[in-house]
Amino acid sequence: MERNIEIRTPESIAFSYDLAGLGSRFLAVAVDTAVQILVIVGLFIGLLVAAPHIHASAPTNPKETHLAESLLLAAGVAFFFILFYGYFILFEAFWDGRTPGKKLLGIRVVRDGGYPVDFGSALVRNIVRIGEQILGLYLIAAISALISPENKRVGDFAAGTLVIRETQIQRPR
Repeated sequence: MERNIEIRTPESIAFSYDLAGLGSRFLAVAVDTAVQILVIVGLFIGLLVAAPHIHASAPTNPKETHLAESLLLAAGVAFFFILFYGYFILFEAFWDGRTPGKKLLGIRVVRDGGYPVDFGSALVRNIVRIGEQILGLYLIAAISALISPENKRVGDFAAGTLVIRETQIQRPR
């Protein structure tokens, strides 16, 4: 089901966007998840290769070993959190509302009114994503997008954003 939204600027110029549907949004998340998994696999392989060198220079004192293990665990948890949640925030904020998955599928995030997404909007919509993921593996987000006339998930309502299809403008000859 195709949906459009018409936006009128303060200068009384009207234009419309085609809204991204649930299918393209789901596929974009799937592509982004695949990218995240590839990063983790690459990092894991790198750690396996580096492990003998790291073990050779590891401290022998049990207290120092415990501290090093704790610091490594804390760094790993922080890395995974940044990779799985910061990924969306940073890409959307600094890559014109797109993640690699959104770019591949020709969709992007904009603020209500058609304005470019800013860091605050990207942060809010993706913090809410954590709740949507924890409370039902995006089921709440899917239901919200299906019943909303603007295909908005809960994070889009909270941040005041839309996910639109990018239109390719034909160059004049």
